[in-house]
Amino acid sequence: MGCKKAAEFSVWCLRHQANNANNLKNVLRLTYEELTGNPASIAQRIQSFIPQIGELKHTQKFSVHSIEGVAEREISDFNKKNIRNLAINDLKQINAVLKKNSDIMEYWGYEYYEPTFRHTLEFIKTRSSLWLSTTFFKFSGLVNKTNSSSSK
Repeated sequence: MGCKKAAEFSVWCLRHQANNANNLKNVLRLTYEELTGNPASIAQRIQSFIPQIGELKHTQKFSVHSIEGVAEREISDFNKKNIRNLAINDLKQINAVLKKNSDIMEYWGYEYYEPTFRHTLEFIKTRSSLWLSTTFFKFSGLVNKTNSSSSK
C-alpha cells in the first residue's frame, strides 16, 4: 500500500471512530498518542469505564511481532521513528490527503508534520544505516558460506 492509500485509509478509520464516539452510548474515547504518552492515566480511565476489568498492568512488558522480529516491550510510541523513515515525497502525499480532511484532523487534535531539513538528514542517516547493516549481513553470510566451503 502506498503512502497516499495509507493516508486515505487512516482518514476513513478516523472518520469511522469519530462517528462511533459521537453516536454510540457509553463510549471511552482515546488516541494512540494518549495511550503511549500516559499509559497510567489511560489505564485508570479504562478501569473507571469498565470497573470489572480489574487492575491493568500498564508497565508490564508483552511480546510483539515487528519488523525487528519478536520482542518484549512496554507500551511505546513509534510515531517519531516511523515518521523519520518516510521520504519527503511520502510526507507530501500524506499531508495532501490529510489537509483535504482537516476537519477530522482537528476533531482528533492532530497536527500536520511538516518535514524540515533535519528530517531529510535523519531520513538519509536512517536509510544509510539500514543499507549498511543489510549489506554487512549479506556479506557476512557470503563470508561464512565461503569459509565453511573452503574448510571441507
